Amino acid sequence: MPERAYPAEDISGLKIHADAQESIVPKLFHNATPNPMLQTMVALGRTGLSAGKGFYDWNGCDVEAVRRQASSQLAKLLEFLRSESAARAGDAAEGVSK
Repeated sequence: MPERAYPAEDISGLKIHADAQESIVPKLFHNATPNPMLQTMVALGRTGLSAGKGFYDWNGCDVEAVRRQASSQLAKLLEFLRSESAARAGDAAEGVSK
């Protein structure tokens, strides 16, 4: 799995990110224009892992293995964040500041 920017977008699919930009960006961003590069990639069918190409070339990759690895990494991150939150809540209850 790539260790650079955008693998999450490729894994979840660029179409959903392009659609979100079309609906959200006009309300949030000053020029009201979704990212043209992303819109072009989706129009060309380069929608990410499922299509075999997005920001990365996923051809020949085991799609399910990539998704399992990403899911495992996200689960580890979530567990870490939960443990940090619980530790901070415990410290706050004891009057300890970090």
